[in-house]
Amino acid sequence: MYQPQENGINDSMFDRFSLLHLVFGFAAKKSRLSLPITFGIGIAWEFVEPILKEKHDEYFPNPSMDSQQNKLGDMIAVVVGWFLGGVI
Repeated sequence: MYQPQENGINDSMFDRFSLLHLVFGFAAKKSRLSLPITFGIGIAWEFVEPILKEKHDEYFPNPSMDSQQNKLGDMIAVVVGWFLGGVI
């Protein structure tokens, strides 16, 4: 169940974990994954992540559930990272 966090982690559009999503997108581009495949993996993660948090919250530095706004920010970071991977 979604619970807002006072520190903004997993609640605001972008948080400290946004960098991980950006790095994934960057690495995907460098690995020559297409944007649709990269985007699909990112979307799949957003569906799997809450299931893993419910069953194995000990593996997450912040196991609170992501807000819809945060999920959107995560996907924006993936796409931006992918495009950056093509120019850097």
